[in-house]
Amino acid sequence: MSDLFNNAVASIRIGVEDYTNKDGNRALSAVRNFYSGVLLLAKEVLVRTTPEARMQDVLAAKYKPVPDGKGGIEYVPENQQTLDFSTLGKRFKDFGLPLDQKALEELNRVRNDIEHRYTTQTDDAVREAIARAFPVTADLFRQLGENPSEILGEAWQLMLDTRHLYESEVQQCRSSRAAIQWYSRTIQGS
Repeated sequence: MSDLFNNAVASIRIGVEDYTNKDGNRALSAVRNFYSGVLLLAKEVLVRTTPEARMQDVLAAKYKPVPDGKGGIEYVPENQQTLDFSTLGKRFKDFGLPLDQKALEELNRVRNDIEHRYTTQTDDAVREAIARAFPVTADLFRQLGENPSEILGEAWQLMLDTRHLYESEVQQCRSSRAAIQWYSRTIQGS
């Protein structure tokens, strides 16, 4: 496995470990680690999609034209800056790859708050933002052709348990709403 992939997996594992710890400081650590792991995993998808390209060319955030010595130009990375959250989604689209960036938006917002100021979100809200990103992580592993249960081990099972609990709670809410005698379809909602 590549160093990029190994770094992604380690970050996701640490993020999930922190996620399961109820200490508020660990929720902050969970956001940082899990978020970076998911972004690294997405970058690995891009790199594997273009195996003949240089990694730095695939992941560069900005490019500049330089003479190629033959009368033309070539585009080279402008600096060492790699894709961030907003450019990652664009690059996936350019490569014709699916990425549920919407599911990552809240996690990105919370991470930005933590990194640049502080968050006003409760620990539970922070954990919920992480849990919403679990399906995106699973999809990225599928795109890589990797088995997350083999690679993440216990962390994968914790992710599945969390998602299962969430789906169970949603189903319970829907079931409880089904028993209500609604007098208006507008009030009933969806």
